[in-house]
Amino acid sequence: MPFDIQNELTELGQTIEITGDVGDEGTVSEQINFEPGSLNSNDEFILIASVIGNEENVDPKNLSVKLLDPSEQTVYELEAGNKEFGAEELFYINENPIPGVWRIQVESEGIAAFSVNVGFINVGFISKIRDYMPGRCDVCKISVKALAIAIFIALAKGAAPAWLIAKLGIYLKLIPELVLEFINSLIGFPIEKIIEKLCEKMRLCP
Repeated sequence: MPFDIQNELTELGQTIEITGDVGDEGTVSEQINFEPGSLNSNDEFILIASVIGNEENVDPKNLSVKLLDPSEQTVYELEAGNKEFGAEELFYINENPIPGVWRIQVESEGIAAFSVNVGFINVGFISKIRDYMPGRCDVCKISVKALAIAIFIALAKGAAPAWLIAKLGIYLKLIPELVLEFINSLIGFPIEKIIEKLCEKMRLCP
């Protein structure tokens, strides 16, 4: 299998990331068994999926992506030839994902690098990390990575989706104008640096 696949599971979230470089040609189908009980929590979760090319060219090229829910319905699909996408086309958000086996299918012609990220995030992760898991950087970074990628795409496209502003407003306890100010302060930062800045802004770092 030419692609790099990383599955990460913590008490408060679950992610899968599939990445490929130029020359990595092929197809992969990965399952994500989303069971909130297995995460030691009966809390609410949201699902955020994103597709990017790389940090130099955010638009994916010659790439096919499908996300299927546990009933095998396609809930998100992207067919990337050689064109530019709007910010909303590179995201999928579900504020009430159903438990069960989700499936992500990726097919690349190997023309360009890509990254596909699917994350199930505990809605109350901030208070739980602060109260019960101080210093758990692994939990924090996995919990905020999907949001960091969304911010990166928004900056690359010059447009922040309404759902992203709303979610960040809740997590950061900021009005929309200040959320946009924070997002714009991250211009030029790579995704890993955005993750770091998010953790700092949410006061999750010890």
